[in-house]
Amino acid sequence: AVNDQAIAEQGASAAAFDRLLAQYRGSARSQREKGNLFEQLVRAYLRLDSQMRLQFARVYAWRDWPGAAGRPDTGIDLVAIEHRDMPSDGEVTPDTPAVAVQCKFYAPQTKIQKEHLDSFLSESGKEPFKRRIFVETTGVAWSQNAEAAIQGQSKPVTRIGLTDLRASNIDWKTYDFATPELSPTLQAHKRALAHQTKAINDVMTGFETHDRGTLVMACGTGKTFTSLQIAQKFAERGDSAGARILFMVPSLALMSQTMHEWAAEVSVPFTAWSVCSDTKVNRKRADRDDIADIATMDLQIPPTTDAVSLADSLTQARPNEGLQVVFATYQSIGVIHEAQVLAGEAWRDFDLVICDEAHRTTGAKLANEDESAFTRIHDNTYIRADKRLYMTATPRIFNPAIKKAAREKDAVLSSMDDQAIYGPVFHRLGFGQAVVGGLLTDYKVVVLQVPEDQITSIFQQGDEYGELSIPEAAKLAGCWNALAKRKNSFTDTQYGDDTNPMRRAVAFVKDIKTSKLVATEFQNLVNQHLQNLTNADPSDNLAVQCRHVDGTMNAVQRGEALDWLKAAPGENYPVCRILTNARCLSEGVDVPTLDAVLFLNPRKSFVDVIQAVGRVMRRAPGKRFGYIILPVAIPAGIAPEEALNDNKRFEVVWQVLQAIRAHDERFDATINAIEYNESQPENIIVDVLNFQKPQHPEVIGSGGGCGSDSGEGDTTQTVGTRTDSGTGTARSFQPSMFPASQWKDAVYSKIVKKVGNRLYWDDWSKDIGKIASRYISLIETLLQDEVNSDYFGQFVDALQKTLNPGIDRKQAIDMLAQHLITKPLFDAMFPDQEFTSQNPVSHAMQGILDRLAENQVFETEREPLEKFYQTMTEKIRAIDNLAGKQEIMRTLYDKFFSKAFPKLGDRLGIVFTPVPVVDYILHSAHEALVKHFGKGLGDEGVAIIEPFLGTGTFITRLLQSELISPEQLEHKYRHEIFANEIVLLSYYIASINIEQVYREIRLEQGIDEGYVEFPGITLTDTFQLAERQNQIPCIGDFQANL
Repeated sequence: AVNDQAIAEQGASAAAFDRLLAQYRGSARSQREKGNLFEQLVRAYLRLDSQMRLQFARVYAWRDWPGAAGRPDTGIDLVAIEHRDMPSDGEVTPDTPAVAVQCKFYAPQTKIQKEHLDSFLSESGKEPFKRRIFVETTGVAWSQNAEAAIQGQSKPVTRIGLTDLRASNIDWKTYDFATPELSPTLQAHKRALAHQTKAINDVMTGFETHDRGTLVMACGTGKTFTSLQIAQKFAERGDSAGARILFMVPSLALMSQTMHEWAAEVSVPFTAWSVCSDTKVNRKRADRDDIADIATMDLQIPPTTDAVSLADSLTQARPNEGLQVVFATYQSIGVIHEAQVLAGEAWRDFDLVICDEAHRTTGAKLANEDESAFTRIHDNTYIRADKRLYMTATPRIFNPAIKKAAREKDAVLSSMDDQAIYGPVFHRLGFGQAVVGGLLTDYKVVVLQVPEDQITSIFQQGDEYGELSIPEAAKLAGCWNALAKRKNSFTDTQYGDDTNPMRRAVAFVKDIKTSKLVATEFQNLVNQHLQNLTNADPSDNLAVQCRHVDGTMNAVQRGEALDWLKAAPGENYPVCRILTNARCLSEGVDVPTLDAVLFLNPRKSFVDVIQAVGRVMRRAPGKRFGYIILPVAIPAGIAPEEALNDNKRFEVVWQVLQAIRAHDERFDATINAIEYNESQPENIIVDVLNFQKPQHPEVIGSGGGCGSDSGEGDTTQTVGTRTDSGTGTARSFQPSMFPASQWKDAVYSKIVKKVGNRLYWDDWSKDIGKIASRYISLIETLLQDEVNSDYFGQFVDALQKTLNPGIDRKQAIDMLAQHLITKPLFDAMFPDQEFTSQNPVSHAMQGILDRLAENQVFETEREPLEKFYQTMTEKIRAIDNLAGKQEIMRTLYDKFFSKAFPKLGDRLGIVFTPVPVVDYILHSAHEALVKHFGKGLGDEGVAIIEPFLGTGTFITRLLQSELISPEQLEHKYRHEIFANEIVLLSYYIASINIEQVYREIRLEQGIDEGYVEFPGITLTDTFQLAERQNQIPCIGDFQANL
């Protein structure tokens, strides 16, 4: 894709920048020459970078600035003149307001001290300097005194570091340090991809009839770029050729990223302002909550907290000059409001407010409380704007119980399904849809259980744990196991052909203290006790390197840590780099090559989970999957079922799976299909860790083999040993007393119970009775039309001729209503419409269905069930075996008749037998026949009748059971299987079901007979047949067996 190329180009440019610095260091003959080379590079950056050129009209070397007057450089290297200060005649004088720039080309890892700044701050404190920029190359935190020295200055300081320079839209590959006067080229603009173009068009169409609306796009699909294109559409509307936009974000870090991308990609004239609130308050909040915010000095477009200056600047800007954008934090909304009030009539209202991370604007407010800064953005009298767009990847919607509680407490609740506040959803691109469309990498969840006795086996003395507890060490060992995609000797876990070890991961833990501990101890645990370069299994080779980051670190530190993560380790054996954090890497981290996220503790909310998962779904060359790793320490000797009842231990598993299920419709279908499927889901890997390797055992005693996952012999396996590469000491490992297969089955079963959607049948039944009644009334009304009545008469006549002459008008109407309601699910279960149309009932019904379909009222009435239809359709498609589909069909129609037609169900005793019970009855009957009569169900001359057919479960399972051999199947199907059903819809479903199963079995046998009607089915009441002296004329010789 076009934007994949842009990402690759950005990476190549960043690498070229690092090579430039290496060249300077290697070729400069003196410190002065090295400094001069770097100054030339920074001057090019200030003139050409997308955010810098918005600010500066001229950039001088100190000696060339008119105010230098021959004075030597005593701390100021460059002088820049802002556009707003440029004299109208273009002549800069010594009195023209200016920006002082110092360029410090220090060695990597040098810690900036206060004395490094003193002369610069002193010289730039004089007139005509209004602000300062400090550019440095150390990549590490400054000393506390140096940080304090540049904070709170009356003439603000902007800090630019390696991360900013690498991320510039300048193509550093084209910068030649030998000829710096030749300007390098800029990286090409990205082009809107098809999914982004659709989102843009949908939003613009939505705004034609609504003042506000919501844009939902999965993490990593380009919301920020898409929002820029929407803003540009506003600027290009009408004759004004201009637009004023307010872009709201929850943090300065996100503001910085957004300003960077908009400035780099905008294609119309662009003016930007940045606004923030009390920076001290924000800093305390960020430190407390471990939010990855940044200091104002790290914003490349300096922010203001002053409403007066903002009002003056905005009222002076001409409204038709391209795109004018105010970037602001939600916390600073008061500054925007005050500027609006101060400007009065001179203020131009915003054409569009864009609320990024709009889920943060939800919440409750009691009647006697002030609104929060986040919810005040909804009020158009507080912030005046023509349109509002709410953007998020994770819509936050409160459930009915919370909404009811809010009403009872007289609270105002902002929920993203409230169209009065958020408008309709103009466009939605979910995670599953983005993966299917190739926009994101698909993911796999790895649930790795680690028996604690496996961990105690790898340490000889208790103090070898360091500061880790046994459960913590167990979880880290589990993470290593998954990162290495290690082959465990007692399980059959497979990663398919994606077997290369993971190279980059982000770990989320409960707090900053734990993050620091994990960063230190994880590396020690792996490199001293787990990694083994000596055995024959390469999946044991993985080493790890860890770093910790948190919200107290400045942008330079966090940027350098992310750059470290992106870079490839140089070792000749596999190494995985891991950044540990509590929360600060959930939002705004873009590392496409990230392989995994590790959840060692539960998160604060589902949104935190999804934001974190979104980090690992970015596309990158060669990347097959992103992995979500969930390690759980389990006590030794406890049965799986008992261990799984410990909700605290498994809380992280249930929470993460619930969060993913809520935001990925495919994952929802996968979980709900587990109980029906024979195979395990490919995107949920359940494993049990052990360290015994079968290729190097030293047998102690005797026992069973050590490679089975069948459960046999697992409890009598020998104790194996392994030589630790770090110490050379033999370690022994005891296999679990419970087989791995038992653990895996128990976990999958528990996932269905804890995470599966058990309420979908309630979704189905809630409105079904009323809808069925309305459908019947609608059909009766439509049949008053003469043409419709003729089609209906033909339908009834065909049913009477082909099925039963006793069919009356009411039965036919009921059947039509029932089929129209269940049709979306019918189509999902029987997708081959060309095949199903050959059924006699389908053929008879098609004419009247086509007539009814012309009336949209049926679709409108069915709208409350659309979510249910979507859920069930996905679930049906996810089922991988015929038995599972039979079970879901049985449940579906059982619930349907009991809820939509309860009187019919009660009168006829409609009960659908579960598939396992059906299978048991069939095999029991077969064995009884063989035992007492010497013949089985498949033998010729054994006629079979199903007196209460339902949806055909008994007959379909008989055909699938292999009780009838391939040689016997055709004769049995055509001549010796009979079935009665009294309910017309059930008759129809059963006939299609049986015919479809028969065809699938014949195709598996290599025989394609096309459509073969099931001749043994009869629409009749079996009890009434018995009342007519046991005469069943349609069965012929079967009378002898009655």
